[in-house]
Amino acid sequence: KQTIGFTDTVGGGVWNFNLNNSHSSIVMNHANGGTVEGTFKLFSGHLNAATAVAPTATQNNGAVSIGNNGKVYILGGTLTGSKYVGNDANAPVLAKNGGAIYLGADADNSVYGKAELTGGTIYGGTVSRKKVDGVYNYGTGGAIHLDAGTKLTIDGTDIIGGKAYRGGVIYVDKNCHVTIYGGSVRDGVTTERGGNIAVDTQSHLIVSGATVQNGTANSSNANGGGNIAVLTGSTVEIRGGYITDGKTTKTGGNITVGTGTLKISGGEISGGTVYGALNAAVKNGKTTYSALAPYGGNIYMTESSMVNILGGVVKDGQAIRETFTAPNGTEYTNMTYGGNIYKVNT
Repeated sequence: KQTIGFTDTVGGGVWNFNLNNSHSSIVMNHANGGTVEGTFKLFSGHLNAATAVAPTATQNNGAVSIGNNGKVYILGGTLTGSKYVGNDANAPVLAKNGGAIYLGADADNSVYGKAELTGGTIYGGTVSRKKVDGVYNYGTGGAIHLDAGTKLTIDGTDIIGGKAYRGGVIYVDKNCHVTIYGGSVRDGVTTERGGNIAVDTQSHLIVSGATVQNGTANSSNANGGGNIAVLTGSTVEIRGGYITDGKTTKTGGNITVGTGTLKISGGEISGGTVYGALNAAVKNGKTTYSALAPYGGNIYMTESSMVNILGGVVKDGQAIRETFTAPNGTEYTNMTYGGNIYKVNT
């Protein structure tokens, strides 16, 4: 077995890792991963992130952290994201981003990182969310976090799993560009928005031939999105491929469109499921209960969203009707809206 230790920062240049022995591995010895300011390429073998118990507030968890015009190419092999261990008491003080890859820019957002993923497999990690002084700090991108202005191309890599507050597998920050030609993004979990992918603030995502599947958003937030959440002026184009089997509480089993735009010209969006939930509200010391209604088994659109459907297939969505029993013994049954598509009235 061959093991290469990779700690802290490596500067410019090209770093090629070609471990042809399937038992060989690169182990990140720093909770922040290795920060690459040149070019990082993985051809084969295994790249495993550190497991962190309580890293400092300045660290991200990526197995590879790309900054200052750095580039990462995954052509084969496997890359496994970091996970935090222990209980909430020793979770990080601030949320960490990018369980496997953190794709960054320089301090003034004038030089951007870039990633091209054309083979191999990436397994997401867990990034955290913790309340500090009454304020929640967000962990984004269970597998990949894109900082402002960066670019990501996926054409053949399978990106599997990841857990985050927002963007269970991939989180896309503002003014980023992501194109997915092939491969898959699947099995992510979020406690807020975008079970597999969250696209935020004037960013652009194109899906033209891949599978985005089996994401879960465990949230009562109006911008849930089991597979994809389109947020804050962003645009998502579905030109081909499959967006399937997403699950969420309240809105958008497969896709939720907040204040953004969704364009569908091909592909298939199917099998999304949205569930209701028992809601508890406390006012003046008194708790009242109600059943949250599910909206949009496949697609949910807010009143400020825009959706253009020019082709493709949207089918087999479900908004589930359920009865919940409150702690006081009272039963509440939710209404359901839009098995396939629901648009909030303007």
